[in-house]
Amino acid sequence: DPVPVVVKGFVRFCAKLSPSFATFTIQQTNSDNELVDIVVTRNTHNRNPDTLRNTKNNYVPLQDIIKEVERCMDDAIEVKVNGYLPYEQCSCSKNCPHLLLHCWNVNDLKIVEDRDQEPLFLCHDVNSTKAPPPPPMIPPPDDDDSDIIIHQNGKKQRRKNTKNRGRAARFVELLIDILGKDRLKPPSYLSSPGSNHVGVLDVAGGGSGGITVELSLRRGMPSIVIDPRPVKLNKTQRSILKFRSKNREKVKHGMPISHTANVLFERFKDWKPSQMQMLFNEDFVTEEGHRLLSQCVAVVGMHPDEATDSIIELAMRYNKPWMLCPCCVFPRTFNRVLNGDKPVRTYKDLCEYIKSIDPGNVQEVTLDFEGRNKVYYWLPKGYTTKQA
Repeated sequence: DPVPVVVKGFVRFCAKLSPSFATFTIQQTNSDNELVDIVVTRNTHNRNPDTLRNTKNNYVPLQDIIKEVERCMDDAIEVKVNGYLPYEQCSCSKNCPHLLLHCWNVNDLKIVEDRDQEPLFLCHDVNSTKAPPPPPMIPPPDDDDSDIIIHQNGKKQRRKNTKNRGRAARFVELLIDILGKDRLKPPSYLSSPGSNHVGVLDVAGGGSGGITVELSLRRGMPSIVIDPRPVKLNKTQRSILKFRSKNREKVKHGMPISHTANVLFERFKDWKPSQMQMLFNEDFVTEEGHRLLSQCVAVVGMHPDEATDSIIELAMRYNKPWMLCPCCVFPRTFNRVLNGDKPVRTYKDLCEYIKSIDPGNVQEVTLDFEGRNKVYYWLPKGYTTKQA
């Protein structure tokens, strides 16, 4: 359980980076002028140790905390910080000794009682006596009806504008669960991130490059897009880069005194996806392609279409793990067969075909997003999952 702790000092640096995250540094007046980095987040600013066991959640609004901290910094007034133990270890590297204090109040600001909100009425007139339509139930896609909505009354309707937001994140989360962070982000990469670490080969990741964005930009794990199409970031991804660039300027002035400011400045550095613009097939295995396949951690593809077979064949040839989420079948392009004579013509056939490549060793997982969401992965013989 959290243990209350109080520290006092003068604010030397403060930066509100988003509506849900802020950081500031104080120079303690009661401990040899020691500097303490403090963080306030949406998930921690309401963790009042005295009220955690209450049925209602009492907290101080984050914006009130930051406003008070900024006032104390501008007027050179001592600030009283209410935090809780244990401290959190800095995540900039595996063995960083720096500790962070989470704050839930400053200068005894007024605590707000979080009352239960009234239920929201969505998609129907609140004054109408007619009951709202039942919500659709979207089952995992077992066959080619993966874009069909089945309502509670049994009526079928083809889904329009299938929501794909978040599918790359779920794919990457599964990849991390299987391979482990130490493989995807080894200590040698942490010590020299500018070196030629190959990491993951993101095949057919053109378009918005979602897998590489999730790996490289969000998690700092090396990844290279293999696709003849240049990566074109979508609006959300561009807003992330704009947000980071803006916040990099906010933390710059705190770097001489704040470890956290230095970490954030490095984390918010300029980024663009690494890419090799060519098809992933037999022609890829040139001198450079051979190096990438030999040194990569895994070969992956999110709806890789025509590259599906090449991902499997080349990864297994180089004895590398592969993971893919199949989509289109292309029955006229590929002469795939099941059980020796049955042509692969449907999505369901394609899934069975992938599993039959190495029966018992190709694993299937269904992810939580709409559309064709079955993921298949294969690990070389003797490969242990998720290193500690």
